[in-house]
Amino acid sequence: MSTPKIVFLLLLMAGFLSCKKNKQEEPAPTPEPVKTGTLNIKVELYDSLGQRETDASDIKVSLAPLTQNMVTNSEGLATFTELKYGDYFPTLQKYWYEGVPAKYSLNASSSTAVMPFAKYSQYRLMNMGGQVVNKDSVVISYHLTKPVPADKPCKLAVITNTSSVSPFDFMSVDIVTNNLQDVNKQNIAKLPGVKNFLSSIKDSAVFYVDVIPVSYGTYYSNLTLKTILLGRNPSTNNNLPLRKNW
Repeated sequence: MSTPKIVFLLLLMAGFLSCKKNKQEEPAPTPEPVKTGTLNIKVELYDSLGQRETDASDIKVSLAPLTQNMVTNSEGLATFTELKYGDYFPTLQKYWYEGVPAKYSLNASSSTAVMPFAKYSQYRLMNMGGQVVNKDSVVISYHLTKPVPADKPCKLAVITNTSSVSPFDFMSVDIVTNNLQDVNKQNIAKLPGVKNFLSSIKDSAVFYVDVIPVSYGTYYSNLTLKTILLGRNPSTNNNLPLRKNW
């Protein structure tokens, strides 16, 4: 092999080894730092009549998927720090109170999630009856197990369904208030939810009505994607069947 060819090959090999060495010496890319933040759970506490309570302390707050628990201060605040960005699922615990299924996404250095937490209604509804007169008159009667204070009316959820109705399965809901312990022939036909429900079902169809005492009312859950009854009385279940007559 001639000298010029040998020199060319040596130079070529030297350049290849030099490039390989430089490539090997390139530093590894720096991984992105894990972003963390603080999630404040702010609990709004309601009593059995739906009145806001001033002291919201000693409520246990769990935050899935963590195993860590916190207890609220008097202002209803529980703070979780150094959380990785992502979705969290808080659960509130206190005897005879009801919380909401919820999801909160942490994507900032600090975020506050406000959660209502309601005591179960002290009222139980019994002896429910009803009659469909016509499309403008659907009347119901019932008895509450406790007298209602004049200045603090009882809050009630009127719910309907085409099959068995319950606080967990209903097609319409209207919130009404009442100051009477015994209610006779209350007309529910003009309530917006009932009216729209009745117009959506077939003529002569059987439907079901119940009236559930609630302390808070309705709340839309971003976890279940459903409207729930919050602060309901767990002992009320009347499930009154009626028939549409038009």
